[in-house]
Amino acid sequence: MAMTRNVARGGRAHKSRGLCAGCYVVVLRHGELELYPRLRRNRDEVLHEFQHLREQGIRSHRDLASALRMTEGALYNMLRRARLAGDPRAPD
Repeated sequence: MAMTRNVARGGRAHKSRGLCAGCYVVVLRHGELELYPRLRRNRDEVLHEFQHLREQGIRSHRDLASALRMTEGALYNMLRRARLAGDPRAPD
């Protein structure tokens, strides 16, 4: 895994999925990129899971955030941005 911030001179910067640029290219060429999970999920994926969890009766933001493998703050910000974008799946 490569560091993402404050890379020392001559160090390797993060490219994607926690891989440095060189490793990313090698893994991509060998068709093994899916072996390395993405570090971020898009809003559609999270909101889909969020809706599914709420349908199962989970209402607490703490429990929802834990089930979504994110912090409460990240969940709050994602929902706020979705509401601002007019996404009907984000509750008020």
